Amino acid sequence: MEINPRLYKLIDYRLKTSLKDNIFLPDGQDIWVIDSKTREWIFNINCDGNLRYNFKYFNFVFLVFSMEWNEYQKILKVWVEKLFGVPIRKIERVGGDMKYQVEKVLKTNKKWDLKNRYTFSYHVVREYLTKNDIHKEVKLEHYFL
Repeated sequence: MEINPRLYKLIDYRLKTSLKDNIFLPDGQDIWVIDSKTREWIFNINCDGNLRYNFKYFNFVFLVFSMEWNEYQKILKVWVEKLFGVPIRKIERVGGDMKYQVEKVLKTNKKWDLKNRYTFSYHVVREYLTKNDIHKEVKLEHYFL
């Protein structure tokens, strides 16, 4: 699906404004993005390049563009790849409650360091560590700069 560049700019703006306050949490072989207020999960990327997203959340975000999940998930895949520099090999929508996993991530939070990168690229881990040194909580808005 080819997307008009002007439409992509609008979608990019909508995603950035909708997601900017959400927390970026590395947890070993996973990256979690969690809503900072409700502690609801937004999406999860693992080191194998699998992206799972909360389709209830993104259905709302993409509603203004009258897009169905099979249309917007291709755009979401490209957007996440550009934002984090992690190649996405597989994408799936998940609608179930992940509160148990989110609570586990918030409690255990297997931190990254340059020696324990859990197969993520040096660039991805270094970027996170730099942002984590500056900010108490790394939010997605820190990746938009």
